[in-house]
Amino acid sequence: MQKWLFRSLLQLILCHNFCFAADESALQIPDEIKKQVPKEHQARAFLSAILNLIRSAYVQEISDEKLVEITLNNLLPALDPHSSYLPPKAFKALFEHMSGEFGGLGIEITIDGGFVRIIAPIDDTPAHRVGLKAGDLITHIDGEFVQSMSADDAVRRMRGKPGTSVKLKIKRVNKDLFEVSIKRDLIKVKSVKYEILNGIAYVRISVFDQNVGTGLRKAMKEINEKLGKNLIGVVLDLRNNPGGALDQAIAAAETFLPKDKIIVSIKARNDRDQQEFKSSHKDELQGKPLVILVNSATASAPEIVAGALQDHKRALIVGMRSFGKGSVQRVIPISKESGVKLTMARYFTPSGRSIQAKGITPDIEVDMAKIKPFKDIVFVREEDLYNALYKDEKPKGQKNLSEEDLDKELKKIEQHDRLALDKIKGKKPDKHDKTDKQKADEDLESDLYKMSLKERLSKDIQLMQAFGLVKAWKSIRSVCLGKDE
Repeated sequence: MQKWLFRSLLQLILCHNFCFAADESALQIPDEIKKQVPKEHQARAFLSAILNLIRSAYVQEISDEKLVEITLNNLLPALDPHSSYLPPKAFKALFEHMSGEFGGLGIEITIDGGFVRIIAPIDDTPAHRVGLKAGDLITHIDGEFVQSMSADDAVRRMRGKPGTSVKLKIKRVNKDLFEVSIKRDLIKVKSVKYEILNGIAYVRISVFDQNVGTGLRKAMKEINEKLGKNLIGVVLDLRNNPGGALDQAIAAAETFLPKDKIIVSIKARNDRDQQEFKSSHKDELQGKPLVILVNSATASAPEIVAGALQDHKRALIVGMRSFGKGSVQRVIPISKESGVKLTMARYFTPSGRSIQAKGITPDIEVDMAKIKPFKDIVFVREEDLYNALYKDEKPKGQKNLSEEDLDKELKKIEQHDRLALDKIKGKKPDKHDKTDKQKADEDLESDLYKMSLKERLSKDIQLMQAFGLVKAWKSIRSVCLGKDE
């Protein structure tokens, strides 16, 4: 049958003798296949015929293995931005990343309009130290144009032996295209850190690797031992946290919840894949004030934490609406060394809210844009990504961009990013020309987490607000959380 399909399809293509469906968005299966193949098998027969055509008639010989690899690399990302084929190097890198120790730059990325978009740099990594920001677009990796690269392919190219360097070309809103050289390092992420100031504990979770649950419980134990009854409350900073493991998000949420409270539910197409997760530990903070900081680069796992604690009225959420990655990916091994990462379900908060393309809306919204160092961050969320699941607007077709058209395309993207900034600021964008002082101010952002907590409080308006809310907890709790003390 396959030989007949190939001959028939080739004849149809050469004669332009297709019968197109009335709906242009539907698959256009030729009449000859419709006549000869049962309806339930027609689409697969059409795909098989196309593959046979490429194998036999393409301008140069192409192996079956290469043809299948090309198909997988393009098929899975076309479903949504987070599904992908994982060849051996990417498969290994994924598990290295989740272990909390790996070689590379320290950024979480996604594909957006054919470019590599930075969701967030991870604290204390090479990318963070050179000043890469959430929202930056990577256009070239070691001189190679990124158009049509998958996210996993881009990650593989940026990772390498510690001590070696990689050159990235970066497009940032209100800035010309610029190049940075970053020395790769063995990324040892200390995912949980804490500091104490004036009876308030500041806890920072930078990424949800496999160490978060134990690290957070250890931090809370030490905080309670140091302060005891003098502990006023906790500020939990989940800003610029690109996500990670579901089980660690559950472990983080239940650190601050009583036993048997719903944390998150997973809803999938098949009933057997529906799941609900509840807390199994006590509240380590014993009901004391908890304020959580989020922003547009707070994605996936930290959104689960923020959503659960918000729904149970256990915490005040402060900052900006989060990224909105509420889809569940599972890694399915297809051999010993490769696999498929496939979107299979969605996350819902305890009250039934979907996180996907919506994110977590803070109880109290506080911009970063009022402070000069943050003015060129682009607030990109899941809903803005090409082909995102369940976003309101129909995804636009992705263009095959030549390098010569790069400048024109980047100007379009920059205009979109500027509009996003204008919306948040409520004013016109700043002039492009910057003084040396303004440039120095912008560099401050990458240094914030290196400062002492006391110094950071004077420069970080969101953090300042969070500390104020912890102190004013008794007076604002009934108003903001609907609970009496």
